[in-house]
Amino acid sequence: MSSPGASAFSEINRDTAIEVRYVANRGVKLWQQYNLNETNFIENGFLNEFKLAQANLAANIAGGRGNTFRYAGAGTGTVPLPIMLAFFSGVAAANAGDSTRYTSTQFANATFVNARWQ
Repeated sequence: MSSPGASAFSEINRDTAIEVRYVANRGVKLWQQYNLNETNFIENGFLNEFKLAQANLAANIAGGRGNTFRYAGAGTGTVPLPIMLAFFSGVAAANAGDSTRYTSTQFANATFVNARWQ
């Protein structure tokens, strides 16, 4: 019971625990760190080779060689792709000028061809 002028409150039992939590996910003007593991496509030469692969695809389609971006040899309007050859076939970059090494089916794979065509 409360007396006049005193504030009323309830007593908490001694076996009772109260826990209050707050979770927030908003941040304003926070500092960010650069992703040190990010691949730099410009400096490692892949962007230029991607553009050459696009040109190879257009040249192979125009030359009637199908939807492929493989290097077809000198005088065909296509150029060697050493990075992609190494990735698809495990051939060293020094052998990228040999058109007989471009035997991987990945050069005509629809997933890769469609990415270069766009």
